[in-house]
Parts: sequence; structure tokens; C-alpha cells
Amino acid sequence: MNELSPRDLLDRLFRRWPVIVLAVIIGGVAGWLASYLFTPVYEAHAEIIIDLDSGLWKQEDHPGNPIEYALAQSMRPITALLYSDDTVAALVAAAREENIPLDKETLLRTFTIQRINMTWLLTVRANDAQQAARLADLWVQAALPYHQSAYEHAVKGFGLTLQRNTLSACFDQATLAAGNTCAGTSFASLADLQPALDKLEAQIAIEKEASLGLDPAMNVLAGAPAEVPAQPVRYRRSWLTLAGTMIGLILGIVASQITFRVRKETARAE
Repeated sequence: MNELSPRDLLDRLFRRWPVIVLAVIIGGVAGWLASYLFTPVYEAHAEIIIDLDSGLWKQEDHPGNPIEYALAQSMRPITALLYSDDTVAALVAAAREENIPLDKETLLRTFTIQRINMTWLLTVRANDAQQAARLADLWVQAALPYHQSAYEHAVKGFGLTLQRNTLSACFDQATLAAGNTCAGTSFASLADLQPALDKLEAQIAIEKEASLGLDPAMNVLAGAPAEVPAQPVRYRRSWLTLAGTMIGLILGIVASQITFRVRKETARAE
């Protein structure tokens, strides 16, 4: 059995170049025509920036966790808020006011988040480039008010927690006079301490619930607005044409080999 050398294979291909060239042309044209059958998909990104207060967020508050993991865990409530029912409802309403079709199912399917360190990209995909950019900006605008409200409650809850801890520490095994001096209070008796602590606990619970689990060390600010994408990320005409050309090249090579074998078998039969 004769072995086919690379030189013989190239020789066959060169001798049948019209078949390969024709397949490449047909494949490229087919890819170009196919691009008209698909609606292009554009992707736009609006930024939000996590403003970390290093004085409030400390690694020792997350023992045993690497700093990246601890940060990611602390950021989870922010992600939940970006997809919360209130944010989604506000975003859908804002889009419809501008005659941009949007529903909750489409939003949850095509609106995604990409985190790059402390900058998040709110990413939107749409069939219209202008709409993709506008929806990304509307997402930021819809989410920020709810975040700011929750963040204010988180900060207030943090302050109340410090107040409770200070009060407990000052009166721990201290006299009434020493405790009042330490805490800056004016309790008439130590019996007044527990009701004050209970009141603080109730206030902390209210603020914690209203904060939606946000970390008081992490505030969210609007970053760079979305830019209108110049090129689609899916169904680019140039990419489909190139894909068709490559498929045509492969099919052309295969066809040339089949043609060679058919002719060879025919010659033997004769």
C-alpha cells in the first residue's frame, strides 16, 4: 500500500484548486447571506463603583476567609439588590416610559453583571445598539435609589450597634457613676440599663431588616455611563462570512479528495 506524502497531498490539492476556490466562494457568500437572517446582538456596559470604607470593613471581621472571598461574600447583597423586585419593576417602568420594550423575563435573561475588582459592569444585550446602552444606564438609575436607602439603614444600624456595645462595655462590672461617665449617660440606677439595651436591640433589628443585608462599609456609586456599541457581539457579518469561507475551504478539500478517489476507481475499472 502506497503511503500518501504531504507533497502528494498538496499536489492533488493544487491540481484541483478550482473545486476548492469555488467551495470557498460559495461558503463565503452563504455566510454573508446568512448574516441577513439573524438580528445582530449588541452589548453595552454601564459602571457602578464599590466605595469601600476600609475603616469599617476589616478582614478580622471575616476570620478564616481569604480577603477576596470575604469581599465577594460582603458584595452578595449588592448583587441581590440589583436584581430585586423593586429594582426590576422600576427599570421595566422606566424603559417603557421611553418606549423600549422590556419585561422581567427578558431582563433576567439578558442583563448580567461582570465584576472587575471594585468596579462592576452592568451589562445589557439588545438587538439595537442605542437601546442596549440606554438600558444599561437605566439599570444604574433604577438600582441606586434603593441601594442608597438600604445603605443608610446599614450605616444607622452600625452606629446603633457601636452604641450598644459601648454601653455594655462601660457598665460591665462598673459602678453606676463610672458607667455613666464612660458611656456619657445619666442613668438614675443600674436597673435603667437593661431597658436601654433592649430598646437599642429593637432599633438594630429594624435597621438590619431595612438594610437588606448590605455591609455599611460598602457604598455604591455610579461610574462611567454606557457607550453605544459600534459592533455587535453576535452575528457579525464579517464573522459569519469568515466562518462560511472556512467551512467552504474544508468542504472544498474534502470534495477534491473524493473527486480524486472517484476518478482513480473509475480508471481502475476501465
